[in-house]
Amino acid sequence: MPRALVATRAASVPAAPSVRRFARELGVDIARVPGTATIVRPREASTPVLTIAGTFNVRIAGIRFEADGPADVGVRIAAPAATLDLVEITGPIRRAIDLSPASSLTVRGSRIAVAGAVLELPDEAHATFINSIFTRAGGTAEAAISATASPNLVLRGNVFSGYGAEVVQGVGAARRSELMAGNIVIPGEPQAPGAAAGSGGRSRGNR
Repeated sequence: MPRALVATRAASVPAAPSVRRFARELGVDIARVPGTATIVRPREASTPVLTIAGTFNVRIAGIRFEADGPADVGVRIAAPAATLDLVEITGPIRRAIDLSPASSLTVRGSRIAVAGAVLELPDEAHATFINSIFTRAGGTAEAAISATASPNLVLRGNVFSGYGAEVVQGVGAARRSELMAGNIVIPGEPQAPGAAAGSGGRSRGNR
């Protein structure tokens, strides 16, 4: 049975007393509402905002993960399976999610806005992204997801904004077309004059 995680340590739930009272009357756990519970990685820390490890399947819902300074990884997953529902990962992060080989990841209804990529999918891992929004906030116009031609990646009803022409890198054209069917891609803003050579070819690829 999967274990659910709610914000307990380093969590802030900003809400007026009247809002909290109304939430209690409705039977709503305010810490599970997207954006109301935040776990922040301190600027001086060298670890991910959150690491999920162990032998249990884990479900996380309604929590915002934020890096206060540059970070290599937002959420590191080493558990057999992890589900992220209605979460937000944001900040100057090079890779939003680090997934271990043989681990399984499901992300639903979430928002990821980082400076780098979303995920590099190991050959033996599985990842499913459903009804989520992915925004590249600065950095280079790299792909959102790096994967192989294996069938272990599923994309349904997502929005990708600000990434390169190839949202998914490492797969053939036919497989990429299959993956991106039913998803929305918003091209990044054109680079200013004097940007690195080769950017023009990428922008032409965004149709």
